[in-house]
Amino acid sequence: METLPCDVANAAASGAGVIVQFGRREPRDGGAVGVNLVQTVELTPYAAKRLQELLAALVRDHDQRQGRAP
Repeated sequence: METLPCDVANAAASGAGVIVQFGRREPRDGGAVGVNLVQTVELTPYAAKRLQELLAALVRDHDQRQGRAP
């Protein structure tokens, strides 16, 4: 398994489930910022729903620790 730093994520529905893409912002010539796609993952609907629940709980806990409103 590999750990890759990412600061951009996108998701879209596919025929088989959900496709999640992860990437990194990178400076381009002329001061523009582009995105370098790092990884694409295709999830079954069940796995996507479970991931959504896990991420929602983690973000909620993080916000509470940081004193941010939900």
